[in-house]
Amino acid sequence: MHFAENICVLSCVALSTHYRESKSYSVPAGHVHTLTFRTEGTKIIHIQGYPKPFVSPPGSITFIPKEMPYSVEAHSGGHMYAVHLFLARDCAADPFVFLPQSPIVHENGFRRLCECCRGRNGSDYRCLAVLYDLFAQIEHECSAPERHAVPKRIRDVMTYVNRNFDNPSLSVSELAERAGISEVYLRREFRMYADMTPHEYIRKVRLENAQALLSTALYSISEVATRCGFDSISYFSDQFRRIYGISPSVFRNSSREES
Repeated sequence: MHFAENICVLSCVALSTHYRESKSYSVPAGHVHTLTFRTEGTKIIHIQGYPKPFVSPPGSITFIPKEMPYSVEAHSGGHMYAVHLFLARDCAADPFVFLPQSPIVHENGFRRLCECCRGRNGSDYRCLAVLYDLFAQIEHECSAPERHAVPKRIRDVMTYVNRNFDNPSLSVSELAERAGISEVYLRREFRMYADMTPHEYIRKVRLENAQALLSTALYSISEVATRCGFDSISYFSDQFRRIYGISPSVFRNSSREES
């Protein structure tokens, strides 16, 4: 995991913020750790003491420890969720930029944290519970050993699916062409390392992201289906019910009641 295992958060402040294009500006050393999820725009971050810049594109999670002065270049405007962490004790931590496999899942987590912290004290147990759930999501993706055992071309295919699952025309033939191998070989190698076919993986990613969108209770069933690459609402509903045991509408309503 990127964070120290014994990280203990006293409180946090979470906010949703838009920023403008800027050639460069400096940020003095702060007294809090900062964790962000970028939804739009790209920032190039130069941290004192690190020879190479940190590039933070859309869909990325960035962490900057406290007491590290840095400068930022933003070649276009954008939006991000930012979380400032107040820790009970110092812990060793390095800055990082992490590109998760399922950005929507993490974006949903950051959005939930912002909504939870709004109007509440940052030390509220509910806010901290959402924050630690966010840590668990990041840790799960970072520490999964199978990600390091999978050949690069299969990892690249997975990444491509994770970034383009909303395209209803996404196909196995397109994935095979990108990997530079035949469809037959792609299916064989994909099943060997992922324990499923490429088609099953596409469906899995779409349903996981659909579940994340439904849990926000912000979108209709048809909007979620379209955003996740399903060109048929009935097929989406059938697949969702088959995997999760309930219909998308029941899941969405239960999420709304919990919030």
